[in-house]
Amino acid sequence: MISALVLDRKTEVSAEYIRPYHDILRGWFEPVFVYSVHHKKIVLSTALAVHPAGLFLFTRLGGEFILRLEEGDLASDIMTLQGLADQYRRDR
Repeated sequence: MISALVLDRKTEVSAEYIRPYHDILRGWFEPVFVYSVHHKKIVLSTALAVHPAGLFLFTRLGGEFILRLEEGDLASDIMTLQGLADQYRRDR
């Protein structure tokens, strides 16, 4: 909420700033992409082999955990409606 109020939406990033990161990512991604296009069966079979392992691990993951201590602690969660910052700006 605070970042929506404080940060400017008209931020511009120059191409000179983005270009080195783009080149690094492209240098890594392009060979992987070319390999995967030329070796479709290997990529697909690997994905199908790894998928059950991921499903198994997903079932073993825990959820949110808040330790229950009877010390008078209070745990709260604050939720706001989407677009609340825009409404706040219009009302000001």
